[in-house]
Amino acid sequence: MKWVVWIFLVLGGLCLVLLIGPGVLLHLLAGPAIVLAIGGFIALLFTWNDDWQNFWVIEHEQTIIACAKLRRHSRYSALHDVYVVPHWRSRGLGSYLVKHLGQQATRPLYLSCMPNLVKFYNRLGFTPVASAKLPPLLQYDLGIPGRFEVVPLKLP
Repeated sequence: MKWVVWIFLVLGGLCLVLLIGPGVLLHLLAGPAIVLAIGGFIALLFTWNDDWQNFWVIEHEQTIIACAKLRRHSRYSALHDVYVVPHWRSRGLGSYLVKHLGQQATRPLYLSCMPNLVKFYNRLGFTPVASAKLPPLLQYDLGIPGRFEVVPLKLP
């Protein structure tokens, strides 16, 4: 069945070349191709991100057991992806990592978390903040739009 489709496409392309000529066909296709190439390059340029440089990790015997991502901006910082391997939890690693990154951060430091983690972050000095009071770009940075279950928090 696939070969029938390929034959149809090849024959259709040949008929198109014969009907309008190869020069006109190339002219018709060159414009959209250039626009797509430029658009792709611009998208790559604006989305290029060395996010891995923003990750902080705690290792044990060359194995990552805890990590977090700190994104510093001129007016605030955002803490993301705080995670401790379950076996290593309740040993202070998450608290240490958050406190350390809090010292490195441009204040205020924001994060969003699931409701069951609010008490953990409250102990570290974070307080809830209303999503509606956050600028749209910060809401986006915290992953709030479309995720009603997360709670935004702020460390002044």
